[in-house]
Amino acid sequence: MAEFDTIAAATAALEAGRISAVELVQDRLDLCQRVEPKLHSFITLDRQGALKAAAEADAARADGRATPLTGIPVGVKDVIDVAGLPATGHSRLYADRTAQKDAFAVARLRAAGAVFMGKLATNEFAIGLHDPDTALAPQPRNPWNLAHSTGGSSSGAGTSVAAGEVLGALGTDTGGSIRVPAAFNGIAGLKPSRGLVSRTGTMPLSETMDSLGPMARTVQDLALLLDCIVGADPAETALMATPTGSFDVASRDCPKGLRYLRLRRYDHLLPEGQIAALDTAEAALVASGAEAVEVDLPDLDAIDAVGTLMATCESWHYHRERLAQQPEKYGRDARLKLMIGALISGDDYLLASRLRQRFIAEFSALFAKVDVILTHPVLGAAPRAPDRPKVSFATWAHAGFNMQINVIGVPGLVLRTGMDGDLPVGAQLWGGHGRDALLLAVGRAMERHLADRGDLPDWPQFGD
Repeated sequence: MAEFDTIAAATAALEAGRISAVELVQDRLDLCQRVEPKLHSFITLDRQGALKAAAEADAARADGRATPLTGIPVGVKDVIDVAGLPATGHSRLYADRTAQKDAFAVARLRAAGAVFMGKLATNEFAIGLHDPDTALAPQPRNPWNLAHSTGGSSSGAGTSVAAGEVLGALGTDTGGSIRVPAAFNGIAGLKPSRGLVSRTGTMPLSETMDSLGPMARTVQDLALLLDCIVGADPAETALMATPTGSFDVASRDCPKGLRYLRLRRYDHLLPEGQIAALDTAEAALVASGAEAVEVDLPDLDAIDAVGTLMATCESWHYHRERLAQQPEKYGRDARLKLMIGALISGDDYLLASRLRQRFIAEFSALFAKVDVILTHPVLGAAPRAPDRPKVSFATWAHAGFNMQINVIGVPGLVLRTGMDGDLPVGAQLWGGHGRDALLLAVGRAMERHLADRGDLPDWPQFGD
């Protein structure tokens, strides 16, 4: 059912009666049966629950109670709770844990009629590299080329959306964990403004850096998902004021006269194919009515260092009691990364927090001069994935401009803009805090331009 390969297309087909939710979900389950033995996107695939929810979605549509997400098959990263399903964080520590309650964002999707296909693979607790000696499930594979990485930590979300097993997914992002797999798997991913989406019911990693956001094949689909998961949650201490109106509606038209900055500071590290894709992305920006400007940026490396220190300290704080009691339940990479936090002093953390506030203020002033920043999300296309990754003593992957966005709390959007050989490459857009709708509007306009030019290849036909 390639004609129903996006949320928007599938919703239109469901509304027109060309397909039922049960047929759509069964088709996705059949695909999962064919490809999961090689892709390993899921830790838990809930076939029975998905078909039951699909039948309920068809009944809701027949009764006139449908939303754009009713009957749409989605997946959830296994650090986000879905009531009744395992909630492991891909760790032996929680191998037997079952969620008793939906995470806030999951409850919002359930109320909208979305169909949960299951729990998607993740790096252990969204930090540790895949450890074959302790992993609960095999390492996910990239559907464009099985020998290459999916990125992380929302690895199964990136793989399952790209392969078409699900039409949308929920991921988390502390230092690029939505945007890196989006780039490596050639899909779209949004790390929302800090406080836009509630994290209640999500396993914390870094209290001040964590974000929960949507992943899908298109920017329009991100907007449709965001419309459902945004809402007032008194349990979320970081929650900003809930926006009024629809992100889908607000992002349909891109305002003219926008100002953009293309960040070229690290272009010398990028392969030619990615430079070409960024050139294509910039051309799409200009065609959408944006004008290039030059402004001075704060010290990006210093911002990265601040985020790394704070996230490492906060993740140690969350895990330290369990690490002391059951260290053998953690994979070696996750254990070593988390324990580095014990070496960070209170003075170090306090200094980093003060610097963070300065950087937030500097970027607030910068986004009064420029509407979006265009840069790369990662260095190159997805690298080859080793069967046994080496332990990394760096706490976070410095593969692109990712941690900076979490430090300053602004939205970051990744979208596919081209190919480098047989692998996708993308572009990343930054926007001002709370201007997620504008960022989505720019991304949708760019996507339309790229599609009209024929610059976007077909999706991988893995398993067909």
